[in-house]
Amino acid sequence: NHTSWNLITTKDGLNFNNLGTSLPHGSDQEKDKNAYTGSVVQAKNGLYYLFYTGHNQTEAFCENNIPLQVILRAVSKDGVSWEKDSDFSLYGKDPYQKFDWRDPFVFYHEKEKQYWMLVTAALKGQTERRAGCIALLKSKDLEEWTYFDPLFAPKKYITMECSDLFKMGDWYYLVYSTFNERFVTHYRKSKSINGPYCSTPFDTFDARGFYAAKTASDGEKRYAFGWVPSKLGRNDFGPWEWGGTLVVHEIYQDDNGDLLTRM
Repeated sequence: NHTSWNLITTKDGLNFNNLGTSLPHGSDQEKDKNAYTGSVVQAKNGLYYLFYTGHNQTEAFCENNIPLQVILRAVSKDGVSWEKDSDFSLYGKDPYQKFDWRDPFVFYHEKEKQYWMLVTAALKGQTERRAGCIALLKSKDLEEWTYFDPLFAPKKYITMECSDLFKMGDWYYLVYSTFNERFVTHYRKSKSINGPYCSTPFDTFDARGFYAAKTASDGEKRYAFGWVPSKLGRNDFGPWEWGGTLVVHEIYQDDNGDLLTRM
């Protein structure tokens, strides 16, 4: 409960500057009592737009006693101080369920001259363990969004969280995290941004626990930022906790376009 966004910056990956709370959570009477995962994109007008997940378990924000998830937005001139846009909200709608609708990842598609948004979602008409998918929305102005069929729906996961998409060389890579069998970050690759996205012999960045990894590039190298969970009571035999220690890997390609990691 009461999760906010904090901002930490670094110029070298070794020394960090903690700027504290950048996007505070809302009150118990607001959609973003919990301000969950999302992404930031700089628009053509120079402004920064932060898309994030709003969640509130109180009755006013539930349907059939299940909390709704909603995509919300904040705007900034400097990427540090944010003003929430109270008029903006995106809920899941056909073919997607309302209760699994989170983790928006927004980027500009240069060829189409419009923005894409990938969303953690669940398809209607599927069993719970096969409904997980990555929804696709598109917009020319970051205001009005059109819903499309999923970018990726393998029908093998409960959910596919914290998606990311980037191009390296000739390949597009789709990144997501799952907890069907174990907590882990997967990737798939394709020669087209539209797919199909195919698996590889080793389709994860790390072992069990490296979760919710998102990537970023400095223009030369690309890095995956994820976390490895701590265990209750700092005991090797304790249950895994949600959250833990930041871990960063460099991502690179082999000759087949498969991704590997190194420290």
